[in-house]
Amino acid sequence: MALTDMALTIAQIDDTDPARIAALALANLGGTHEQVAAALAVSGYTDRPGAGAGDVIARYLTACDPLLLSVTVTDFQARLDRADETSVVDLPGPVLGFASRFDMGRYRHRVNRAALPTPLADPGASGNDAGTAACPSTAYPRSESTV
Repeated sequence: MALTDMALTIAQIDDTDPARIAALALANLGGTHEQVAAALAVSGYTDRPGAGAGDVIARYLTACDPLLLSVTVTDFQARLDRADETSVVDLPGPVLGFASRFDMGRYRHRVNRAALPTPLADPGASGNDAGTAACPSTAYPRSESTV
């Protein structure tokens, strides 16, 4: 393997890349729109008055990458803004299916948010076998040092 090929391979698996973090997080939601809905709902990512599916997905992605300043979800992509860069990631099919059904009212108010664990305080508490809205543990490397 040539050195340039190795550098490209390392760059492709960089877990600090916001698009990679978002892609891993979105894939972690499940393989069907029902699994995505269940994983988000169980983790407390549900409807807010006047909000659409983009808001639910944006809140989830923001929780998965603490360096994101904002997330804008369009019909097919999520724009991820950090202080030093902007990335775009395509929404996978199951998330697109969830979003279209959510915006038609199918998943609104599916669960009582007050009865759910706080996803950031208790990640992975869902116990959901159909996908989980807890961010993949490798999505964002945590540092033990403080600045």
